[in-house]
Amino acid sequence: MTTTKALPRSTGVYVILRRVILIIGLILLSVWLAVWAFSPTLARWQINRVLSPYDVQLSDDSVIRLNPFILKLTIQDVKLLASQTGKDLARIDSGFVDVDTSSLFSKELKFEGFSMTGFSVLASRSASDITMAGFSMSAQQAETDESAAGVRAAAMPEVSPTSSADSLDGSIKIVPVDNSAAAESEKLDLPKESIWRVKAKKIEFDDISIVIDNIGVRHQLTIESLIVSAVAIDQHSQSFTVSLSAVVDGAPLSMVASLGAKSRAGQLEIDFSMNNYPLSRVGYLLGEYVSDVSGSVDVNIRQHIDFD
Repeated sequence: MTTTKALPRSTGVYVILRRVILIIGLILLSVWLAVWAFSPTLARWQINRVLSPYDVQLSDDSVIRLNPFILKLTIQDVKLLASQTGKDLARIDSGFVDVDTSSLFSKELKFEGFSMTGFSVLASRSASDITMAGFSMSAQQAETDESAAGVRAAAMPEVSPTSSADSLDGSIKIVPVDNSAAAESEKLDLPKESIWRVKAKKIEFDDISIVIDNIGVRHQLTIESLIVSAVAIDQHSQSFTVSLSAVVDGAPLSMVASLGAKSRAGQLEIDFSMNNYPLSRVGYLLGEYVSDVSGSVDVNIRQHIDFD
């Protein structure tokens, strides 16, 4: 007669635990694979549900894909269309956002890559409406927003120039204004352990076209290259550098700006230039009393700003 020796209880628990972990892992793997495979269809479905009240929709060949394994979002041939006419309102040829997954465990949102190429959008303004990529808001609402912004601006710190030799090439110091709102916000600071940080080596935008139809007069801004680099932002400090190369109504424009701030104090450097902008493009803004404007203008600004 043979006897079967029972396994130790600890060994049995280990086998069960291993099987449970294996099953959970297979389920998660299946879900992630499904998200990766079906994300373009799900993304179009959900986005079109949100956009349907505005009579705009994504084209059927728009691809928005999420890779959950490496947290990378890619987009390709994304087009925003008018539901009734099928007219192109905005498009993105390609782009991607790549997040470092491991950084999330240390409360840091780190972008390994962030790029967008071939973005175009159409905006228009009439006597009563302002429309951007098919989304319309009344001019009255826009004026209300501007009024609210004016009220907020009244509470902003006053600016006093420290160099009177040249207002376009000098230094500005922003002096803080003592108000109860600022004192109250000081009390709402988050504890140090809850601080999240955003970092990115480089964020790139190329071939960006923005067409603005302003009461029948068309303006065009073409951004050849926009690079935001050395981005490091958290609750107490912010730093980044912006480099822009663009063309506005045929006039070349370039700008380099850098910000470095810590504990609500810092410096901002701006170097801006625009050459040979045709005044005929903005002559209509002067009203009916001016029938014709000719010539061109150059704008060069180099500014150093200290703020506290």
